[in-house]
Amino acid sequence: MQPGDEVGMIGPVGRPLKAAAEHYLLGADETGLPAIARLLETLPSHVTGDAFIEVASEAEVQPIANRTGITLHWIYREGAPAGDLLAAKVMATPFPAGNAFGWFAAEAEYATRIREYWRGSLGLGRDATLVAAYWRRGASGHMAG
Repeated sequence: MQPGDEVGMIGPVGRPLKAAAEHYLLGADETGLPAIARLLETLPSHVTGDAFIEVASEAEVQPIANRTGITLHWIYREGAPAGDLLAAKVMATPFPAGNAFGWFAAEAEYATRIREYWRGSLGLGRDATLVAAYWRRGASGHMAG
């Protein structure tokens, strides 16, 4: 993409979150930032957990009206590959115990890593996780994810 190129946006779509979860582990890059912001602005105030958002630099931080008990963590790439620091941080954070839900949206390679980690290594099912590849490095066009 070049500055000035047109981009499109749709949403919200997709499978819903676990409605009654009390604890969340959330992760997204810039492409998932609108969705994660909506979650932090609309989930009940009593829910807890951690949300990680990876952006290029501190200059990319967006205001989010977080109305939850979820702690928001901004990760600054500063030249690292998109998704690398985000996936590492999400995998290093213990999945919440009890009534919990994991949500992750980012580049396809890292979405696959998180899905395999949560579902394979941790044995979590679709009822406890939602992982989406929002884009694919090196691909462009409609539905490049």
